[in-house]
Amino acid sequence: MKKMALVLMVAFAVPTFALPVHAENSLAEMRRAIARRVLAAQVDAAVAKKRLDDAGVTLGTWHRIGPFRDQGPLVNWMDNVDSSYKYVFDVEKEALADGGSAQLNKTYPAPNFPATPAAARSWTEHPEWIDGYYQEFPRQAAPSAGETQYVYRVITVDQPVEVEIDCIIRA
Repeated sequence: MKKMALVLMVAFAVPTFALPVHAENSLAEMRRAIARRVLAAQVDAAVAKKRLDDAGVTLGTWHRIGPFRDQGPLVNWMDNVDSSYKYVFDVEKEALADGGSAQLNKTYPAPNFPATPAAARSWTEHPEWIDGYYQEFPRQAAPSAGETQYVYRVITVDQPVEVEIDCIIRA
């Protein structure tokens, strides 16, 4: 049995469900359009679940740690985003040194927040996160651009399978 650990450096935004509505559409037509979308999503989910089940995929619980900053706020907030994205924080260094396994019981310093210079971060377990939905991460007080957060999950597979990861990286 292969064990793969997934460590991502991303932040997720909450998507919006939108359905084009035209004045000439009747309520019944809109209900049918919504029902078609729901059915299509259910079929897609069932197909994806079967693929994962056939490959013997077991999905562990999500964990999150952060936010971290490599430096204090800069005048041009995009410089913070660029700098933080390129910086390898201790949490990532240690996970990579340990073959991809996060140190879930460890606390890491997060000193570059002006209001809380002695801040520390610990991994938080998120069993409430539902697969297939974006998650909104907590942010620090403004200015919060250029913060880095990590998510971690163990995925165990019996045979090779392609896994698609969909995320939104935002500043």
